[in-house]
Amino acid sequence: VVTHGYFLRVLMAVVIFGNELKPSELRRLIAATATTNTGITMLTYDTSIHPHDIDPGRSRWRIRVFNDHSHLG
Repeated sequence: VVTHGYFLRVLMAVVIFGNELKPSELRRLIAATATTNTGITMLTYDTSIHPHDIDPGRSRWRIRVFNDHSHLG
């Protein structure tokens, strides 16, 4: 998926905070992160975990790579 940096950071906030995401947390994450053009971000979704076995506050989503642009060098 190709997207813009702002939307990517919103998506990352949803992955990190899930249903607990609040506007104040989103603003802090947006302010604390930046993206570079053509950066690669990789998220994975673990289907091997049953939803009932996930600890509260955890998610099946994992951030594997964020805004890696080393492929340009």
